[in-house]
Amino acid sequence: MIRELHQESRRFDVIGFRDFEDMLSSKERDKNVWLDRLEKVFDGLDIEGEKFDARVKQLNAVMKATANIVIALAALGGGKKIGSKRALLLAREILDDGR
Repeated sequence: MIRELHQESRRFDVIGFRDFEDMLSSKERDKNVWLDRLEKVFDGLDIEGEKFDARVKQLNAVMKATANIVIALAALGGGKKIGSKRALLLAREILDDGR
């Protein structure tokens, strides 16, 4: 996840898992407003039945992009293990299926 930086040369920075969890469990509305919005977009979405819903197409595009990232990271490993074999197999299966 990223957060906006103020008065820095970069506009955004990556936050760690702990910061993400703290934000997710926060009761302060301004800390999790975008998470609430995201939840409303996908809550109750029927990915099998709503074939003409643009959200389903967007999720499929994100899934394929993620699969491409997994494959690219595995190729960049330089002998190091990056990710699991199962993740790589699933990524290849997603792209091969043409979902």
